[in-house]
Amino acid sequence: MIPSTAQRFTNESPRSRAIRLLRQWVDDGVLRPGDMLPPEREISAKLEVGLGTVQRAIKVMEQEGLFINHGGRTRTHRHP
Repeated sequence: MIPSTAQRFTNESPRSRAIRLLRQWVDDGVLRPGDMLPPEREISAKLEVGLGTVQRAIKVMEQEGLFINHGGRTRTHRHP
């Protein structure tokens, strides 16, 4: 189950918070290599940020190689 969060860091942008929490899901094993990400709207609700913020956070993480997009279906991805 994807955890929700009410914890907020002061002066942290919504996008930075979304990136931090998505990374935490990966680090904590909530999202494992090959797992499908939940729908963006669900992530948005769980992280308490806007849908556009989630989309931008996922894009950043794709550029970093943590997530990979397969035809609109984003999966977690960790390099060995």
